[in-house]
Amino acid sequence: MTVTTWLRGAAIVIALVGLVDPAWTARRQAPVSVEVKGDGHSAAAEEVRRRLTASLSGEVTLDSDAEPAAVVLIGDAGAMKSIERDTLPISTIAIAPPIAPNARVVSADDPDPVRVGWAATFRAVVEARGLAGRTSRIVLEERTAELAHLEHRWSREFEQFDVVLRYTPPASGTSIVTLRVVPLDGETTPSDNAADLRLAVSGERFKILVHEPRPSWSVTFVRRALEEDPSFDVSTLVQASKGLEVRSGTPPAGFTSDALEPFDAVLVGAPEELRASELDALKAFARRRGGAVVLLPDRRPSGRYLDLIPSPQFDEVLVENPIELGSIAGAPLRATELAVHRAGVPGGEILASLDQGKGRRSVVFEWPDGAGRVLFSGAMDAWRFRAAADDGFGRFWRARVAEAAMAAPGRVEVTIRPGVPAPDEPVTIRACIRPTELEDAPGGARTPAIRARLVAGDGGVQFVRLWPTAEQGVFDGRFQAPRAGSYDLQVDTATGVRPGDLNVDAVLNVVAGARHPSGDVAGSAAAIRLIPATTGGVAVSTADLAPLERHLRSLSSGDVERTVHPARSLVLVMVFATLLCAEWTIRRRIGKA
Repeated sequence: MTVTTWLRGAAIVIALVGLVDPAWTARRQAPVSVEVKGDGHSAAAEEVRRRLTASLSGEVTLDSDAEPAAVVLIGDAGAMKSIERDTLPISTIAIAPPIAPNARVVSADDPDPVRVGWAATFRAVVEARGLAGRTSRIVLEERTAELAHLEHRWSREFEQFDVVLRYTPPASGTSIVTLRVVPLDGETTPSDNAADLRLAVSGERFKILVHEPRPSWSVTFVRRALEEDPSFDVSTLVQASKGLEVRSGTPPAGFTSDALEPFDAVLVGAPEELRASELDALKAFARRRGGAVVLLPDRRPSGRYLDLIPSPQFDEVLVENPIELGSIAGAPLRATELAVHRAGVPGGEILASLDQGKGRRSVVFEWPDGAGRVLFSGAMDAWRFRAAADDGFGRFWRARVAEAAMAAPGRVEVTIRPGVPAPDEPVTIRACIRPTELEDAPGGARTPAIRARLVAGDGGVQFVRLWPTAEQGVFDGRFQAPRAGSYDLQVDTATGVRPGDLNVDAVLNVVAGARHPSGDVAGSAAAIRLIPATTGGVAVSTADLAPLERHLRSLSSGDVERTVHPARSLVLVMVFATLLCAEWTIRRRIGKA
């Protein structure tokens, strides 16, 4: 039998096998499905995913549609909050700190919403390794335009620095501001030097009510200082004499807790003249509405309003020449008649003090009261020195009243985390309904139904389910950020829009390649080790993923049946073609083709 005969025979056999198409069923171990959680948009987290996919290909699948057999947290252990399954082994991967020399943004918070013309405060923690003796420039940028900056000289090989930068936005709206550490020559990586932050600026004016049970110079000149600033919308209600009221602006028809709800702060002159009903309205305004009550007496404290002040014991200090009080804002406040609190107010903050030796005694101070706050001024004749060249009186009270009013919550407060997400990144929103908006019901207050939706520029709508939390009036919702663009996040009551319904809008900017802080590795190390120890997972770092790979391979995911058709193999087709080609080549060389 010749070689050509053998080649042709083998090809015929393969062709017959193909016609018959034999098949049999085999059992094999199914790939382990693993759910990955964490900041999937940082460079370090993406590198971890790539390494796991490459090394575990065919044995483990990441984020598949199958029921997961394990969970892996990359980076911050705070991602544990998003895990709903508590019976799976959870492994953690700590992001190893970069090799020195390097500077990075460890943490950065979105600034609190501000009004136009008021400074927004940006706070961050910046870390440096191997940069001792060198100076880093830290800047705030908006579209590459520098808004503010500072410089810090590193004194140690490993050092963390608390950054505070302030910027006064000129217009209302929501913008993206980048906090960036300018990379130095020789840094290991510049990818962790920046964080994108959300700045929300409102054009609304502070609504202030000035109430005088009798005419008082103390509150009159504070009111005039506020009226000079367009940020304040001031209304006045003065009891000029018995049966005679003087009104300006839009004061309420009556002095009740419901009538005070539209205001952010209430300034009270001559508080010793307050009636019991007015005092009850002020208590409800602070404790339930969350507003600010500012008490501005012009004589030694006495009367019913002392019930608002913890430990209401004062010493009266009278001096011939004005004393300059120590102020937290640097705006000098001068007075000769002082009501000095004898003891510190628990949980309170001193805004202006009488410094005696090494001690500070409270003259102007505030303290929390329920959801709001109360501010007391013991500088009873400070108005007499308002004409000083530095205008310390006006600057002090405009700043203090603005801070107090800014802290008063709206009917619905919406927060977004992260403030600047990347496409497909998990986003958490929280909606807090003010206690005044809860509906009275038998046995307690009832929370109204609330909904949220994300509206795109082209009119597309994505609904977001809001779930009630353990705290009454607080709702949380989670969704995946859509494609890059600007969206209108609308939160309102589910009954539709009508007078009295809750309705608030917030702008959500989704940015491709949004940058987030890299996280404090040392601060979360204990939690990262504790979670695997209690759930049966393993704790590793990005420096060595081998223990995690062995752990995932060891997980059993059961067997799956697979029908095998060998005749449909591409290899068999290639062998068939090779045999025919070889047989034809040999026959041609010997002259038989």
